[in-house]
Order: sequence, then C-alpha cells, then structure tokens
Amino acid sequence: MSGEASGWRIFATGEPNRFIGITRGFYIRIANRHGSALGFQLGSVAERLDRAASIELPVGHEIRPRGVFYDDKRGGFTWYFDYLYGPRGWQSEEIEPPVDEHKLLRQLGDDGVSFDDGQFDHFDIVFRRVNRGSDSYDADHEPVLRARPQLRLAKLLLRLPKRRERPPRGARSACR
Repeated sequence: MSGEASGWRIFATGEPNRFIGITRGFYIRIANRHGSALGFQLGSVAERLDRAASIELPVGHEIRPRGVFYDDKRGGFTWYFDYLYGPRGWQSEEIEPPVDEHKLLRQLGDDGVSFDDGQFDHFDIVFRRVNRGSDSYDADHEPVLRARPQLRLAKLLLRLPKRRERPPRGARSACR
C-alpha cells in the first residue's frame, strides 16, 4: 500500500535514509539506519500513533510525535515525542501536572515488544510547558522545537560505531 493511500504524505530529504512524513496533522521525521525505502514501517508507525492517541491525558495536555528512528539492522524503533501541557488559551487556568513519565512509557510500550510486527520500541519523551495563549504559539512552531535540533537523531547516530579513516599510504605515524 502506498503512503498516500494509507493517509501519509512522504517527502524525501537530502539523505537517502531520511524522510518527512505528514499524517493526522503531525509532522514527523523518519530515519532508517541503513535502508533508503519506507516499507512496512508506515503501518507499524500508524499502530504506535493509534496507541499514543488512545492514552487519556488531562485537559490541556497532548503528545506530539516528532521523529522516529528505525533500526533496520536489529529491528526496533526509537521514538521522539514531546509532551506539551499548559493553559488552553490566554486566560489563566489551573492546569494539572504532567502524567507520570514511567506510567506514560509503560502505556506506550517502552523497552519491549508489544506489537504484532515484532519490533522493539524505545520512547524518548520531553515534557514542555507551553503558552497556547501566545500569538505565535503553534505546537509545531520552531521555538517549541528549538531545544531539540535534529530530534536527537544526530545524538543517536553518533552512538553508532564510526569507521576509522586510514592514513594515506606511506604516511608516517606520529606515535614512533
């Protein structure tokens, strides 16, 4: 099934293994470890978004998916979510504190296999108090995202083993 037929709009980026996906009003960065195609991942991502949407949150709270890294070598997803909470408008109102992070992670299926596709899931959630009454507020606006450049995908990719560069042939070693 194509991405568009399943409710997705997919855009390529300058990197062959990175994409931008838009679905259900979410703008999500998607990266594969190696592969340059999106296959079954869209169905798997949709299942996890359904689970996130089914979690009951207090009034004025929402979960926004920001990105997902698919490790197509080992079989697993690393999710990057923002948990936004704050007044719903310009009038001040009493806002409940965020839900317990560990409870939320359990509900999402963190650090385990809880879907039929057999893939492992890990969730990274950043809790952000936002001011929805601001004239420049948008859940996907740059100031909300500024604290998370590249959705920490760069940090994750830095953890992968790096290839060592060999010195040119005939170059002398400095450690003699």
